[in-house]
This record gives sequence, C-alpha cells and structure tokens, in this order.
Amino acid sequence: MCQLVCRGEKNMMAEKLFAGFVLTMIAVVAVAKDIAFDVKANYDKAEYKIRMADGVSLHTVVYSPQDKTLKYPFLIVRTPYSAKPYGPDDFLPADRIAPSLEFLEDGYIFVFQEVRGTYQSDGIWENLRPARTDKAGTDESTDTHNTLDWLLENIPGNNAHAGLW
Repeated sequence: MCQLVCRGEKNMMAEKLFAGFVLTMIAVVAVAKDIAFDVKANYDKAEYKIRMADGVSLHTVVYSPQDKTLKYPFLIVRTPYSAKPYGPDDFLPADRIAPSLEFLEDGYIFVFQEVRGTYQSDGIWENLRPARTDKAGTDESTDTHNTLDWLLENIPGNNAHAGLW
C-alpha cells in the first residue's frame, strides 16, 4: 500500500515540477520578446573623450533618442569595464543599455563611461580611489561632476536631469 501511495506522490511531485518548469520557460520567452527592441532604429550613438579638470580624458559613449522633439534625462553608467562595442555602427543590445525595456521606450540619454585608467580612458586606474582630501585632488565624485557638467553643455536634447545606474 505504501509503495503505491509513495509512488503516486512522487509522480504528482514530478508533474508539479514539470508544470513549474514549463511556466518558467513561458515567462522567459515573454521577457526575451519584450527585450527585442531595435536600438539602432530608435537611438543615435556617439563617442567622446571628456576632459576632466586635471586634464585626464575619459572615454564616453552616448546613446541619444532619435526623436528630437522631446528633452530627455541622462542615465549614466561609470564603469571600470569596457563600454564596447566601439565605433559608430556597433550598438549594445537592448538588454545591456537599460535596466528594462520601459527605459528604452520612455526615452533616456544613456551614457557609458570608462573610468580612469581603464580601456580607452586616460589616467591611472586605482581600485576604490579614496575620497579626495584637498580641493586639487580627484576622486570618483569629481570625475562624475566634470562628466555631468560636460554632458549638460554638449549633448543636445537633455532636460538637465540625471541618474546613475
């Protein structure tokens, strides 16, 4: 008797696991379809060397919405990793540009910047650069401030709002 009941419970458990797996796969496919956003058809890409107050230039990639009738906020990523792909015709896929499809659809100016001493940026990389102790020093906050000042002055179509992602 126990063998039949136990075997029946195992089959029921296997069926529940299989159903859960199928539902998960359906959700993954639905999310993947949502991320199928044509970045090239909706955004322009440009690359810049933004000069910091101490003369160091940081490599920066900007994706701007092609719809120029509105003003958009910046969403900035500063990273020690690469801002690849480089070049005006090679775009990041949608799932690497924004936290979600809604950001792409709503319209943001996406900015990717390689921090000091990494990849195509000048300067010396220092992991966990300490906060500056004098007005002449540099740190992550001064580089971010210099970058934001430059973006506000040089990237058209911005609404003077920015966030870091």
